[in-house]
Amino acid sequence: MNSQISMSSIEDMLLEIAWKNYDFNFESKRDLDNKTNMILVANGVLLGLIFNGLEKLQFHLGLISVVLIVLSAIWCVQVLRLEPYKTVDVLKTWHALKEREILDKPIPAKKNMFATVDKAVKENMEKYSILVKDYRYAISFFRFALIFLGFAILIPIIAPYITLF
Repeated sequence: MNSQISMSSIEDMLLEIAWKNYDFNFESKRDLDNKTNMILVANGVLLGLIFNGLEKLQFHLGLISVVLIVLSAIWCVQVLRLEPYKTVDVLKTWHALKEREILDKPIPAKKNMFATVDKAVKENMEKYSILVKDYRYAISFFRFALIFLGFAILIPIIAPYITLF
């Protein structure tokens, strides 16, 4: 059993990890887009329900709910805005490696490819973290809208049963 790991196999592992990080980052962005789409649809449905039942709601709380839903929708659109996703241009990298005459040298070529993929992952993660913050705002506004809407529904129902002394 060989207990030593060659430099080439370490670089292979690092390059594989870099590609997995790149794929994970892309999947995370797609998952965030899907969640944001669901919140945006829920905002639309809730807004429609509020306008259809506005006369049965406590007006001011219903109005606050509408404002919060609109704010949530704005933050959802902010998350879904078109952001360029940093990709790895393999052909461009191949030409650069060929120009530097390291294409036939596997270790320097792998190091260069690792650096290229790692740079793309870092740039994408920075953008992703901003989008996650925007998503948190959208979901927070949505939650507050649900709370205010709940009160807007309950107050007219329980108001006749509450007597003030």
